[in-house]
Amino acid sequence: MDVPRKTLTRGSLDDDNMTSDINPQQPQAQPQPQLNTTFHPFLRLPRELRDEVYKIILSVPPTSVLDPKRYPPSLNLSILRVNKQIHQEASGIFHTTAVIPIHIKRYESGPGGVYTTYYITQETLWDSFVYRYRGKYGELFSLNEPSNFPVPKNKYIHPNVEYPPIPSGIHFRKFKVEVLDGRLLGSIPTSINYGSASRKLLLLLVDRLSSQLAPPSRESTLTLEIHLISKVLQSTAEEIASAPESFIRDTTAKSHRKALYKDMVDTIWPLTQGPWKYNIHVPRSLEEEFPGFLEETLELCTRLDAGEKKEEGVWREPTPMWYLWGRSGMKTHPIGGGVDHLASP
Repeated sequence: MDVPRKTLTRGSLDDDNMTSDINPQQPQAQPQPQLNTTFHPFLRLPRELRDEVYKIILSVPPTSVLDPKRYPPSLNLSILRVNKQIHQEASGIFHTTAVIPIHIKRYESGPGGVYTTYYITQETLWDSFVYRYRGKYGELFSLNEPSNFPVPKNKYIHPNVEYPPIPSGIHFRKFKVEVLDGRLLGSIPTSINYGSASRKLLLLLVDRLSSQLAPPSRESTLTLEIHLISKVLQSTAEEIASAPESFIRDTTAKSHRKALYKDMVDTIWPLTQGPWKYNIHVPRSLEEEFPGFLEETLELCTRLDAGEKKEEGVWREPTPMWYLWGRSGMKTHPIGGGVDHLASP
């Protein structure tokens, strides 16, 4: 899918601030030039060069969902405070060229008896959340780590209700979304699709991103570059590189890889339903081994979506089982909540 980007003024010397009755025996103060506040020496450069400088200074450092120590990246935006003209020029370049990272991680813990806990975490430059699902009763609730804070009482809201857009968020156009499947090989299904639980969690995350980044007032095009990453595939690639050819052709190993691929696509499908354009990047080994499988799976998810609309509505309703913690900078604060469902049923 195709992915949809002043004149200089100088101050003048103020020659009218000298008095006419200066005592010649005393040191005479020299008049100081008063520059227009809209001028800065940097503005003497051609606009093309200034734009290149803006791109370099305001580029977002690359991050990886596999390297959490480097996230969130450090951004120096002091150039936006130099003066009004530089702010207008630089902010325009920043909003249209910077690639803003979003990290989404999927984990599972358990099973504990007949229960399994699924996690979807979202990390952006402006907040961090954990969406948690515990089977088998389909209890869905949200909690920001760490989890040892008291739960705010008597404020039952859905985590995504009336969440305001981020400042200037509607001006950004490019986002790199890295989706990490952090499960171990033993928890990967070979036939039964467990991706629906994570998909429902991701539906809530997409709701949140839509309200933050693509409200009705948005005019510019928004593009998501979605990258699928799997710890299992990374370890499998290393094993294949050192394994005999018979292992590579093993039908059981191939079925595991295909099931993993399908589960990953099932999980990220909600990201294709937001008010934005998108490109999906999958490991090359999967593209080569299963050509066309990505498109087929996405199409199947879209067809099945009509039958799940009623169920999705239940997941989006505010109930007492919800509570949420949000992060703003380094400070964690309560947003709303209900009851604690961390205890074993």
